[in-house]
Amino acid sequence: MQPEKLEPWLIEDEESVFSCRIFDVVRIRATLKGRNKTHNFFILENPEWVNIIPVTKDFDVVLIQQFRMGERAFTLEIPGGLSEPGEDPLTAAQRELLEETGYEGGRAIPLGMVQPNPATHNNRCHSFLQYPVQATGKLNLDENEDIRTLLVPLREIPDMIRRGEIHHSLVLNAFFYYSLLQEQLGNRSAWSELILPA
Repeated sequence: MQPEKLEPWLIEDEESVFSCRIFDVVRIRATLKGRNKTHNFFILENPEWVNIIPVTKDFDVVLIQQFRMGERAFTLEIPGGLSEPGEDPLTAAQRELLEETGYEGGRAIPLGMVQPNPATHNNRCHSFLQYPVQATGKLNLDENEDIRTLLVPLREIPDMIRRGEIHHSLVLNAFFYYSLLQEQLGNRSAWSELILPA
């Protein structure tokens, strides 16, 4: 039997149980008053995440390929990463773009924001589009980053997604937001033409 209305869990106590460079694990003890339930939840507290679709004047997307330990395989992605403390999402996305690819310039458009997994994460991922970008050669990779840059025609991205060549969920989300932008601008059929508002 369903409850007549949903009630929020009331937090009674929380404590950090583990901390590392990219997240904290927090234990939250909470009670659902209407149903007399108490439970321990474990949440990953992360900085805000960002990613950015960089498009050149020739309508190529700057993709990156790198080995991902979680999957234990190489993945195709767009540039992205963690926001630094106090850093706004756009600044973080443009910094990651330059550091990981050596590309910069053009105009940025916010595409949207998602919560990667609100059941276990407290953060959001912000996606942007940047056009037209160009190579400046100012790569600044982290110590553990080993990245290859690829230029892929924008019109080929949907087929790459269909074939599973691009499967990172946050990257797919950014391209979904991009397709909504194209729809909003009246360009429903051509990914190869990028129309930006004045």
